[in-house]
Amino acid sequence: MPYLGGDGFRAWVYQQKEVDEDKISEKEKFQYKIDMDKIINHVADIFHVSVSSTVQGARGQKNMPRWIAMFLCQERGDHRLIDIAHKFNLSRTGSIPGNIVKGRKIVDSDSKLRKKIEQYFT
Repeated sequence: MPYLGGDGFRAWVYQQKEVDEDKISEKEKFQYKIDMDKIINHVADIFHVSVSSTVQGARGQKNMPRWIAMFLCQERGDHRLIDIAHKFNLSRTGSIPGNIVKGRKIVDSDSKLRKKIEQYFT
């Protein structure tokens, strides 16, 4: 976010925003994570699909809500791939990065969808 003011003021403001992640406890990090169930429920609502169809995938089938939910679980929820795999009934994490990329591309290319997501997650 850009700040208005002189160079000295802006430098001071940006310095105030800097956080040493090593000094943040795991408990504090967890407090700011968006729960995966909340993310999945919201994505299912946006697409008017069931939560179970969002969580359960089928090999070879396109599932945009699933990809977007995985993307948001990592991007907005800061969840680990292994945790995302468990939530989405995957035995491995191998397919998740590709699905996250697909989800990111969909969100980046659809301004209406991005607006719906931003309204909920900001």
